Amino acid sequence: MKKLLSILAVSMLLASCTTVYHYQVMETASDNPKIKTEDKQTQYEDENCIVSYDMWDPNGNAGFRFYNKTDKIIEIDLRKTYFVRNGEAFDYYVEEVISKANSASSSTGNGIYWGYGISTVNSKSVSNSYQSTIVLPSVITIPPKSHKTIRKFEIKDCIIRLCDLIIDPQEKTEPIHFDKSNSPFTFSNIITYQVLDEEPITINNDFYVQSIFNIISWKFYRYETVKNCDFRSKPKISEKYFLINPRNGFYIKYEAAKYRYDMP
Repeated sequence: MKKLLSILAVSMLLASCTTVYHYQVMETASDNPKIKTEDKQTQYEDENCIVSYDMWDPNGNAGFRFYNKTDKIIEIDLRKTYFVRNGEAFDYYVEEVISKANSASSSTGNGIYWGYGISTVNSKSVSNSYQSTIVLPSVITIPPKSHKTIRKFEIKDCIIRLCDLIIDPQEKTEPIHFDKSNSPFTFSNIITYQVLDEEPITINNDFYVQSIFNIISWKFYRYETVKNCDFRSKPKISEKYFLINPRNGFYIKYEAAKYRYDMP
């Protein structure tokens, strides 16, 4: 009997030490008539380009895929391209040079992907090592009928507190809805691009949070065993499957205990 009580006590102690996570899920929308969503694919389109968004990521993916519809080269000027959160602008381009030393017996190299676009690499031998100088590009060149993905920022990394939104639900809260005029959070990509030999064009892909709900982790996702096509690894692997995935949505993982005494 004593042994059984000891086992139960240890089990209760371990259970009490287990961290329970919640997720805040935000669905976004846009009033821009050139931005449309179909089958969870959000796109802006004009006569020259298609700008696509897939925001479903922890803290939200603010990046975009830029497709060149034309038969000419398009250049994106990162010096005039910005990510904006609630009116605060962040530069896609910051002039900097990054040096990195690596052990190697040779010292050649040119062309490396770094964050967004292609940067150049120049190498030189230094006592059986080489020094790589990475120059971040200020202009992204996109050939005709092709695309490049530009990603640098998260949308939001902390939850929004609201009086009518339970911070530690045992299941899922009812969504709270907004329109553009009363949304607690807005963001946008301001992109400047130029079709070869034509005047630069600046577009504003702007979004606002349309709904918010909180949900406990085991109601939000589960793991499923799927076949692994990589013959070098295990024949089956576990993949996360989301039970809820709203269009234009993203999610923020949080511990309710850390917010419990914060005022909304």
